[in-house]
Parts: sequence; C-alpha cells; structure tokens
Amino acid sequence: MPHGHRSDGRADRGRAIAWNNHLMSNVPLAAPAGESDPTRRFDELDGLRALAMTAVFVYHFGLFSGPLLALGPSFGAAPTTWGSRVIPNLQMGVEVFFVLSGFLIYAPFARARAERQPGPALRHYAIRRALRIYPAYWLALSVLLVRDDIYVNGFVNYLKHASLTHLYWSDFGKVGTREPGMVVAWTLVVEVSFYVFVPMWAALARRMSVRLEVVVLAALAIVGLLVRWWAVDHRVWPWVHVLPSGFAALGPGMLMAIAMAHRTRWSSGFARLWRRRWPWHLAAIGVFVAMSRLAYGSVFFAILSEGAPLLWHKVLAPIFAIALVAPIVLGSGQGWRVGGRRLRLLANPVLVWIGTVSYGGYLWHHSLMYHHVDQDAVNDMSAFNVSLLMVGLFAFVLAVAAGSWYLVERPALRLANRLTRVGGAGAGGGGAPRS
Repeated sequence: MPHGHRSDGRADRGRAIAWNNHLMSNVPLAAPAGESDPTRRFDELDGLRALAMTAVFVYHFGLFSGPLLALGPSFGAAPTTWGSRVIPNLQMGVEVFFVLSGFLIYAPFARARAERQPGPALRHYAIRRALRIYPAYWLALSVLLVRDDIYVNGFVNYLKHASLTHLYWSDFGKVGTREPGMVVAWTLVVEVSFYVFVPMWAALARRMSVRLEVVVLAALAIVGLLVRWWAVDHRVWPWVHVLPSGFAALGPGMLMAIAMAHRTRWSSGFARLWRRRWPWHLAAIGVFVAMSRLAYGSVFFAILSEGAPLLWHKVLAPIFAIALVAPIVLGSGQGWRVGGRRLRLLANPVLVWIGTVSYGGYLWHHSLMYHHVDQDAVNDMSAFNVSLLMVGLFAFVLAVAAGSWYLVERPALRLANRLTRVGGAGAGGGGAPRS
C-alpha cells in the first residue's frame, strides 16, 4: 500500500486483505508489506530471517569448533581472537526473531485499532498461531525422542515440553546443568507466551490512548533489559526468562507495529530522518563492533564469559536486532542506490527461500549438529576443512528444513486457511502462504 494513503480503492483493499492475512498466517520469522509492492518487504524480511537463522547455526557450530574460534589475531593478553569475539555474539539472531515476532504478531491488532475496526477474531488467531508453530515442533520433538537424541523425564514433563510450557518449571540458563528436551525450544516458549499475551494486551490497549500505549510498551522494553541485567548475576524464577526478559526485543517490535499502523502521521523532519535506512545501518554496525569488543568467548571454552561480557551481550543484542529490523519495517523501502539501481540484497531469491523454510532449520539444526558430528575430530581439522564441513552440514539442515516446510508446515497453513475461511487472497497466494 502506498505510503500515506488509506485503502480507498478496490486494489488497495485487496492489498490490505492480503497484508493482514499474511501476518495472521506467519510464524514469527516473517515479513510485512511494502509501500508500493507488498512482496518487496515480504521478501526482505524473509531474507533477514534467513540471515538470522544462519547466524544461530554458525553460533552453535562454533561453540565446539576450536579452529574457527582461533581465527584472527589475538586481542591483548586474553586468549581471545576475532573468531572468539564474533561467533559467540551470533546468538543475537534469536533477538532478530523476537523483534520480528513483536511486529508481525501485533501488527493486525494495531492496524485494526488505528482504522477503528474489530481486531482479529480470537478463534481464528488461535488456530493460525497453533497450526503454525506446533505441528513442525511436535514432529521434531517426537523424532528426536525416538532417536534418543534428546530426553524427557516422565509423561508429565513430556506434556510440558509438548505444550511449550516447560520453561516455566526449568532452571534455564543455570550453568552446568543439562536441559531436557530440544535446546532451541526455549525460544518457542517465549513465542507461545507472547501469542497468549497479545490478544489480552490488545483488548487493554483499546482503553488507552495511543500515546499511553507507546509509553507503556517502551517501559516494558526497558524493564526487559533491566531483568536481563539482573538475571546475569542473580538467580531468578524460571518464568522471568520468558516474557519479562523477552520484552526487551518483543516490545520494540510491537512499537514498530503501532508506528506502521499510524504511518500517516509521519510528517516531521525527525520522522523523515528515521524512515531512512542509512542511520539504522550505521547503528547496527556500531552496535556489532561494540558487541565484538565487549562481549566475547574464550578460544578454549567457546562460550560467552560470565559477568560483564555476558551482560553486554544481553543488553546490546536486542538493540542490534532492532537496528536490523527497523529500516525494513519503518524505512522508505527504497534500499541502497548503486549505479542508478536500487539494491535490495535481502530480497535475493535464495535468501527468500531459506527464510521461508527457516523455522524447520531452526528446529532441527542443533540436534543434527551435536549428535551427528564428531566434535573431537572437528577440533583436529584445519579452519578451512571445518568451514567446508560447516557449509555441508548447513546444506543438509536446509534439506531437512525443506522437508519440514513442504510436508508439514505449508499443509498446516493451508488447513488454517480452510478452518478460518481464508481463500486464495491470503498470504503467499493460492491458499499456500510462503511462511
């Protein structure tokens, strides 16, 4: 939909319907509509989540890859190198997922309120969210349990993991403990909790002014950062690691959704400045450099240190993610101009496809990596051979992810469309949404 225009014509109404249906169909790693061509920003955020998933993959692979961690010159007296400072910080890809979730899940509610329309039907919302996240997760959980790659103690604990509520009773983040279930599933607990929170918040927000809602959400984001800071050196209740901490990234995403819903108010010089992409890109580069200097791992232990380095990572990672997502969501949509041409590198078809299947890759990559790769053998390889192994393993993970998408996730989305009576005008076209 063109910037600054309301959906008055038939074509604009069609784009608005497609936009809302796409949002309602998406997993948290998805994309919003563009101003003149909705597919542009869909593609760019698909490309962004492809990079985010790749970053998480490299992070987990790098944790046991001494040759990669040892790459680059040493920094001072500490046994740290370029590799040991960059790789541990690639976990920030998770924060990109959370910022995208905050925007994508809340956007239909924020838009409905801005246009003084009823919000998404709760039944439809619940069906779409459940069918997007659970079928693929249940498949991965079941297969990994049968293969004994993971474990769950007893039927009650299995129900906790199957419902994605296990984090409320675990000691997540406690050093030296082995967590049952899928390691990456802690992020899905945050997602499911956020799914439950959003309709309740949307109902409450309708009783507030937009300005008050923005202030409260900004406060929740700040509280999330403070909770992260406190939890680094203090033992906290397990539930604190879910939404209170998650709001450091989810809250800014929700604020972006409100900004997009009220984009016709973007008229000031300041607004025109922050709608440009280059300030956000410079901010992202600056934060990443700061993270690599302040938060780092050891060549020998390959994990973020405790104390100050871990604290810096916890605080700066969501800020970096915001600076990545904001220029696509809030920016002008024009990209960079080189030689008279507009470059939208994140809309590359390969990245868009990886972003489309990235949820399955995220689910499977950790267990495939840690249970089918000889870590001792990896540490005896050269950095070049380890890099080749990593690329090959990533290709295998993408093949598994493609199977998850085409055999489980896309059929589940089609079922969600039928159950909620959304036809071919929905996201992805032809009743088969991309993500």
